[in-house]
Amino acid sequence: MVLRQGILISLVVALLPASDALADVGHPIDVAPMVSDSRNQVWAAAAWSAQAQCWLVAWREGYLNEPSCDIYCARLAADGTALDSKGICLSTPKSARNNRPRVACDGRDFLVVWEQYRLASDKTPETGDWDVVAKRVSADGIADKDTLIIAQGKHNQCRPDVTFARGYYLITWMGYEGSLYGVQAIRYLPNGKAVDKTPLILARHDPKGTNKSEPLVNALLPVLAADQQGHVLAAFYKSPLNVREHPGYFRHLAFRSVDVSAGKAIGDPPPPRPTTKLVPGTGGYPYEELAPALALGKSGALLVCRADSRRMTNKDRHKVLSLCRLSKSGEVISMDAFGSSLILSDSFYPLQMRPCVAFDGQTYLVVSDVLSSTKVERKHETAWERYVRILGWKVEEDGKLQTEDGFVVAGTPQRQCLLPAVAAGPQGTWLVVYSEVRGIDNVKVVGRVVK
Repeated sequence: MVLRQGILISLVVALLPASDALADVGHPIDVAPMVSDSRNQVWAAAAWSAQAQCWLVAWREGYLNEPSCDIYCARLAADGTALDSKGICLSTPKSARNNRPRVACDGRDFLVVWEQYRLASDKTPETGDWDVVAKRVSADGIADKDTLIIAQGKHNQCRPDVTFARGYYLITWMGYEGSLYGVQAIRYLPNGKAVDKTPLILARHDPKGTNKSEPLVNALLPVLAADQQGHVLAAFYKSPLNVREHPGYFRHLAFRSVDVSAGKAIGDPPPPRPTTKLVPGTGGYPYEELAPALALGKSGALLVCRADSRRMTNKDRHKVLSLCRLSKSGEVISMDAFGSSLILSDSFYPLQMRPCVAFDGQTYLVVSDVLSSTKVERKHETAWERYVRILGWKVEEDGKLQTEDGFVVAGTPQRQCLLPAVAAGPQGTWLVVYSEVRGIDNVKVVGRVVK
């Protein structure tokens, strides 16, 4: 089954777990039930404001194969009450495709960043490129009139992420440098002023490098995480352009710490190939749905990504995700595949899931969408009806799963749910937002408070 906008649902089977008592999952809440002409709400993201005691949720409204689509946002109170039922449109002009919003909070107000493909006369569909833009939103739900241009140029600047630490917003993205992609970042003040005149380089490979035996390597799909002490860690994929010519190199995740106060990356750039046997994210290809998920805890970090299917035995096919414990500087401490004993895979390729993770000050909550099935009795046979739902796992700071089976967050055969995101609120509380499929042209962003 293929949803419009190209979301492929394929080939992972899961039965209903009976472990919902592991978490208190709240009732579903339509984030913005009165958005005008709403048809397709996807790629939700969220952040918590401790001072305002509310979440801000952002999402894409519309389809990418149309002349334009917008970025909207809306606030939810701490108990999940919708505060902006008509939504707040952030994107301008209307002749642009806007996609993949990400949200961060400075303690009170918010910054929403996203990628924008402009269709103005200077950037036609044949020559246009993706840029990274942003807009500030106050805790009172008022958006700035002006859009911040974070990164633009002759080639693509896309797939942004944002976090807040030590008085600065740090925004990262992958930018095309003429022959391959690198990862850059820049700092902004809460008032919307840029701090850095030139972007900070987190990962770049010189195509004219001195070591000709090394392949050209893309740096892709960056994510950021920060803790309350102001530590910042970036994660991204390193992917050789031609693996066959360099069999010792393969796609893997790399990490870079950032000193936000000084505006500098710490240490040397990651090499083209890993230097340790514990390497998360190996095997397969870095599909856009498979960006890693990262959160910083008190003593380290937790990264979640798709497990390496090449290393799986038939017995472990249900372990479709990798749980990686990291130091705050990005050294891999441990790496274990996990999933649920009730998740079965009948294919070499698992579902292209969107895992996400958030830390509440004591516990991590990991959330992902999976393809599930339920038995249906028909007139002459028993059949299995497949649908997409969302599971959650609570993880201790030492990386121990509270239970491997996890618990159901959302999803039924009548209401399929996919593309989740999670944000931590007060300790012991998270908001999970996701897209709920109600019809062909009726996909809504829904939230649930999890405790």
